[in-house]
Amino acid sequence: MTGVQHYVQAKAEKCCAAGFSSYQPRSPLLATFLISMKKSSHPIDIHVGKRLKQQRLLQGISQESLAKQLGITFQQIQKYENATNRISASKLYQLSQVLEVPIQYFFDNELQH
Repeated sequence: MTGVQHYVQAKAEKCCAAGFSSYQPRSPLLATFLISMKKSSHPIDIHVGKRLKQQRLLQGISQESLAKQLGITFQQIQKYENATNRISASKLYQLSQVLEVPIQYFFDNELQH
């Protein structure tokens, strides 16, 4: 690792340790490093997102249509399906109502592991 990379890593770790999750670095190298440090999604969030997409496609509902029924953007549906964003309990309840499935549907098969 070069001196610059050590500096970038130290700076990023210091910012993360201090709780600056919204820190906007001036250096493109530091920005790239911070993005690479982002934690990956939890396996259950990934599973719930896949089950959401599966049920939406089974019912022939577009992301746009589902988003409109929930009062959110289609980009947010994409983020839920890709587990980029977590689904809140209230939003999960709304999804179960709109898709007419029990909340447990989103967790089925995952609890067996």
